Amino acid sequence: VNGNYTPNNCRWVSAKEQNRNKRNNNIVTINGIKMIFSDAVKKYSVPHTTAWHRLYVQGKTAEEAFNMRNGG
Repeated sequence: VNGNYTPNNCRWVSAKEQNRNKRNNNIVTINGIKMIFSDAVKKYSVPHTTAWHRLYVQGKTAEEAFNMRNGG
């Protein structure tokens, strides 16, 4: 990550994969499993803004934020 760019330590990846490989990704832990916030949104079918509000505004745990129904 912090070294020089050389052919030995570079590879081409898709933009999607590159975005997943960033230090500033939000990681959530649900039932002991760590995953990127956006992956949890997809896995648990909770709208992004709903999950974000539950976690970072209401202060809910990740389990609470992703296991609640949309009206919850």
